[in-house]
Amino acid sequence: MTFDPTLMRSILLDTEGLPAGVAAEGFNYDGIDQAVVNRHTQILIDEGYLEGIWQGDEQNFPCAFRITDLTYRGHQFLANAKNDSLWKKALTTIKDSGKSLSIAVIEAVLVKLATAAE
Repeated sequence: MTFDPTLMRSILLDTEGLPAGVAAEGFNYDGIDQAVVNRHTQILIDEGYLEGIWQGDEQNFPCAFRITDLTYRGHQFLANAKNDSLWKKALTTIKDSGKSLSIAVIEAVLVKLATAAE
């Protein structure tokens, strides 16, 4: 599976859009295999961007979720990532530099670009 930063951003944005006190049992996106969505959701929980729990199947692949909110770290990430022009510029900057599209690199570039724009 290849890491998809746009899918990660979509999951975070959809979580942010949940009404207060409502949990999500996972997300579905047209054209994206559910196993890929599940794995990205698991990563976001494990890396501290989402508050929630996940359950693995008999092979420990993520198959069930209860997502309650963004963490503080998730909110901080989205503070910059939900700006479409900043998001696109960050991804282009990373690709042009040859760096990996990891969450940490994306987050660092977003902060740098947002700070430079002030």
